[in-house]
Formats: sequence, structure tokens, C-alpha cells
Amino acid sequence: MVFRFLLRFLLIYLIASLIYNLSIASFPKDSGLDPFTGFVVGQTGGLLSGLGFGVNYSWNDPKPGQLKPSYHSIYIEQEYAISVAGGCNALRLMILYSAFILSFPTSLKRKIIFLLLGIPIIHFANLMRLGGLCLLNTTGHRAHFYFYHKYAFTLLLYALIIALWFLYMRGLFKPKVAAYR
Repeated sequence: MVFRFLLRFLLIYLIASLIYNLSIASFPKDSGLDPFTGFVVGQTGGLLSGLGFGVNYSWNDPKPGQLKPSYHSIYIEQEYAISVAGGCNALRLMILYSAFILSFPTSLKRKIIFLLLGIPIIHFANLMRLGGLCLLNTTGHRAHFYFYHKYAFTLLLYALIIALWFLYMRGLFKPKVAAYR
């Protein structure tokens, strides 16, 4: 059973990652970010605007022949906050989460419920992460940016995914209790 799970997980994860990478590669380098990353940037700005911050964006495209990826920069109250590249959209984390859910042997209904609940939760947590990084960078805490970007917020996102997996598995392994007469 474990081998079967791992094989399914790896196949689903690798195929979904390949599809994601091919879709990213299909966008010409001079066309800017993929649409989903642009969507995430817009939602992060919307979240910050909803909290009362003035948000602006700038589009940073690579020059022809330049290897630097495209990204959006977010500004809060005209001050640079962060640049968001394609890897910041949490799609890889959603693929990881989904591969686990789809690989685990349980009912289709349970899988659909946890995919429909888990993916938006991961997406919202990522928006909070990006918004938090914006505020960190614009409130005099730039010295801590690297730590929070690289470690703290990454750890929180993975902890969230593990917690969602635990909820998913909860109740699936009930010990068999012998009936005593």
C-alpha cells in the first residue's frame, strides 16, 4: 500500500509539475508574467488596499536576450515593497498538496472536498504571506526580509499544508476493535 501511494504521488506530482513548467515555458519571455502570477499580484494588492494601503504596481520585463525573469513590483504608498516572480504564486505548493490528496486511497467525494477547500486556503495563505512581506519591507523591517521570505513564511506555508493533510487523513485509520461478549 505504501509503495502504491508513493508511486501514485510521484506520478501525479511529476506530471502536474511538467504541465505547469510547460505552460510557464509557453509564455514568451518578453510577454511578462504568466496570468496566474499576475492574478496573485493583483489579489495581494487588493488585500492590501482593503486594509487601507495605497497600492501601485510596476511591470518589469526582461530585455530581449536577458535571462532575468519577468516580475511585478508592488509599491505601498509609493514605496517599493516587493517584486513577485513566477515562483511566488504557490502553484507548486498546490500541486504538492493535490498530489498527496489524489494519491491517498479514500473516496472521491472526500478528495474533491479537500481539494476544493485546501487549494483556496493555500492560495489565501500565500496572499497573506506576500502581503506580510510587503508590509515588512515598508515598515522599517527590511533587515528581516530575507529571514521571513526564506524561512519563516515558508515554514508556515508548509506547516499549513501538513495540517491540511492531517485533517484529510483524520478518521481514515480507525483501529479495529474486537467485539467482546
